[in-house]
Amino acid sequence: MFDSRVFDYEGRTVANVPGALTSDDPGYEERIKFDIQRSMTMRRDFAVQAQIMNAFRILTSEHSFDAEYLSSIIAGSSFIPDGRLEHFCEGLTLGFDWKFSHAAHILVPQFEAGLREVATKLGLSARNLSASGVEDAWGLDRLLTEQAVVSHLGDDLVFELRSLLIENFGPKFRHNLSHGLIPPQALGGADSIYAWWLFLRLCVFPTPGFHAFSREGAASVAS
Repeated sequence: MFDSRVFDYEGRTVANVPGALTSDDPGYEERIKFDIQRSMTMRRDFAVQAQIMNAFRILTSEHSFDAEYLSSIIAGSSFIPDGRLEHFCEGLTLGFDWKFSHAAHILVPQFEAGLREVATKLGLSARNLSASGVEDAWGLDRLLTEQAVVSHLGDDLVFELRSLLIENFGPKFRHNLSHGLIPPQALGGADSIYAWWLFLRLCVFPTPGFHAFSREGAASVAS
């Protein structure tokens, strides 16, 4: 019903949201976008506390995830560009060591590199070429609106990535992290954990190493 404001981590106003009740109101579309992102924030917080961290505790109690072990699981992933496996494993290992703030600094910029790799393997040239011959690599917004990439990843995963990383009414985690706008006490919170989990998900599905890891877990349960 009322106009409202969106604040960043340090209390600065970063967006104004119009009040709107029906589709006839001029700010209705913007209000709906805000309401969706607010719901997604609550959903992420719940997922981290009730699902991801419970699974995380079980995994880390039963397995030791160092960089070498992770390499055996995610090698061959279509999300990992040539020459970056060690770098990706380093960031993921930091998460398994509960150092999510450190992991975020390594992994969040690599979302673009991984998605460009996906686009390339789909036969796309993930860059723009100007009339003068200058090439610009596609950024997240272009990658996550390219239909071939969206179809490959699925609408749900693309929506998750956009909501967390780039949408204006969301946490804009990539922008805020890259520009030092997240205070230290927030860097280890739900957004970092969720970003780490999404990155892990993109790396492991589907790889031969992950299927072997799954079979190992199923055999352990059966025994």
